[in-house]
Amino acid sequence: MYIYTPTNIFCYVGVTKEALSFLILSSLT
Repeated sequence: MYIYTPTNIFCYVGVTKEALSFLILSSLT
């Protein structure tokens, strides 16, 4: 099972924010 530790959550949030910002930038151009 995958254990959700604070570090894993922060990494997931960071990756999600980067992915969302990339999608927004690519959609604006």
